[in-house]
Amino acid sequence: MNWISNWKKIGIKVKQILKKQPVGQQETDWKNCPQCKKISYLPDLIANSYICECSFHFDLPPKLRLDSLFDSSYEIIEAPENINPDPLNFEVKERYKKAAELGFKFVELQNPYGIDVNELQALLDGLGLEQILINIDVSDKELGSMNLALNPLKRDKFKERVEKSVQYAETLSVRVVNCTPGPALNDFEYTEQYETLVENLRYASPLFEASNTKLLMEPINTFDQPGFFINKSKEGAKLVEDVGHNNMGLQYDIYHMQLMEGNLINNIKQYIDIIGHFQI
Repeated sequence: MNWISNWKKIGIKVKQILKKQPVGQQETDWKNCPQCKKISYLPDLIANSYICECSFHFDLPPKLRLDSLFDSSYEIIEAPENINPDPLNFEVKERYKKAAELGFKFVELQNPYGIDVNELQALLDGLGLEQILINIDVSDKELGSMNLALNPLKRDKFKERVEKSVQYAETLSVRVVNCTPGPALNDFEYTEQYETLVENLRYASPLFEASNTKLLMEPINTFDQPGFFINKSKEGAKLVEDVGHNNMGLQYDIYHMQLMEGNLINNIKQYIDIIGHFQI
């Protein structure tokens, strides 16, 4: 046995030849486990389904997550722009009646603003339902998009929408209100959009707190909604931290987060203190 093969047998520990890798995401061939602090070679980690020897589950890239869920013949398709969000053409009243018939006690409605708030309250009372959640109307009719909260030029319009939403939240005794950031705008830098979103949520948080309504933000997957501005739980948690108001939290949708990152149980445990509402 020559000295070269002997050297290969002995091996060199990774920690002796590499600087410690940062915890979190990094573009290298090595991953540092935030639980046991061991450094793993990325190809070995991939072969082990992104699971460390200590059983910590790293976030799977979205494409690998889909590969693990479906057979090899699946294809990712973009939803048509004119897709009908209500294919059964149920009016709100009919939806609520059907929910009550099926034994549900709580209902959600993203955009209730086309119905008079007192009429909606009477409908809920008559059916014994509670309006658990509504969304702030973030539609931008000029751009044809749902990202008003990101637009630095439309802060005043966003404030008007917040005031309308507060009115509905108070009258209907809504527990949580969701503000979705929507897709990123092409005409503004990321930083400017992010700072606008933070500023808007700081404005809205105490207003909803006064009506005993929790303000939330929901990360959404980029397969169904390409370019969605906040699309992972870590990004949502950072936003909540940057807003810095105790009435600001995270809406955690199991479907969206399973597609984007997986590792649901560990992520829910990590962010449970700021999660104000779950959707499945």
